[in-house]
Amino acid sequence: MSEDFSLNDGKLIKYTGNSETVSIPSGTAAIGSMAFNRNPYIKAVSIPDGVKYIESSAFIGCSGLESVSIPKTVEFIGGSAF
Repeated sequence: MSEDFSLNDGKLIKYTGNSETVSIPSGTAAIGSMAFNRNPYIKAVSIPDGVKYIESSAFIGCSGLESVSIPKTVEFIGGSAF
């Protein structure tokens, strides 16, 4: 749900939902550091075209994460992003 995402100028700052499958909203340009910090529910993430940056530690501690769809538009993935 869109209310589960906090965005600022196209940057995903925080995801607060508890879905197993997450589709990041189109129009997102970057995924911020610790945006999904220690979310135990997420198993799969779909990142839309247009996202260019995945910052450090964006998905840190997501122990259930099994798959991530990363588009060709991503230019940078920070250290310990996953």
